[in-house]
Amino acid sequence: MEPAAASDARSGARSQERPYVDALLHLAALSIVAGGIHAVAAPPHFAETWARGAFFVVLATFQLGWGALVYARPSTRTLRLGAAVNLLVISVWIGSRTVGAPFGPDQWQPESIGPLDLAATASEALIAEMCGAFLAVRGSQPATAVLPERFRHLQPLAFCTMTAGLLVMFLGGGHHPH
Repeated sequence: MEPAAASDARSGARSQERPYVDALLHLAALSIVAGGIHAVAAPPHFAETWARGAFFVVLATFQLGWGALVYARPSTRTLRLGAAVNLLVISVWIGSRTVGAPFGPDQWQPESIGPLDLAATASEALIAEMCGAFLAVRGSQPATAVLPERFRHLQPLAFCTMTAGLLVMFLGGGHHPH
């Protein structure tokens, strides 16, 4: 291949690379969807115990606020906080579904898994993954709202997860503790 042709081939390959330009918006939206799900799930948890209901209100408030914050002012600290809180919530959820909560009227009785649970947990897992992707990119670039091509596979996952969360939230799929 001639040098000019090789150069054209390389630039053609680069021009086909498509970064994930809406990644920050999708990250914020995933958190807002998860927060909305937890807000919808709060009343049935208040019926179980005041502490469980309050946990869901606090979690919903955090996720809704964090979604707005990460979009308005993305920072390493905000991304780390988002990843850590969402991974912690997933851990609590797994525990409540496998061995049950260590307190409350039904202590140590695993809760059933419902559509709201799955939608919120899928959103939280993707939030943690996207925070990790942004943190990985930040090491080599200034603050960015865009993820490189190698993270583009997250885009359809974000669309599907947000859509599923919104559908379950609006069409039903309420929380059934046991």
